[in-house]
Amino acid sequence: MKGKKFDGEKVRWDCIPWELIEGIAKVMTYGATKYNENPDNPNWPTVEGGKHRYFAAMMRHFMLDKNGEVRDLDSGHEHLDHFMFNAIAYAHFKKEENKTKAL
Repeated sequence: MKGKKFDGEKVRWDCIPWELIEGIAKVMTYGATKYNENPDNPNWPTVEGGKHRYFAAMMRHFMLDKNGEVRDLDSGHEHLDHFMFNAIAYAHFKKEENKTKAL
């Protein structure tokens, strides 16, 4: 008899492409160093106008990659990694905004 495990409704963390996550972490490490962040109190979630600014940055990096520029000239990291970080940051601000709308 084989054992059973009822996990069909659970989040599938094994579906995440971890090799992509590392690029995001590298971009976040670069930003934390650049902006002298305290690990216990990161700067990016408190940027004024963050939703609009991170959306603009996300699209800038997307377009630079789309137009053939692979690496960001300032950081040396791939534009797609910056794009993905900015998408996360945008999502953070959007979800915070949605929480206030739900009240």
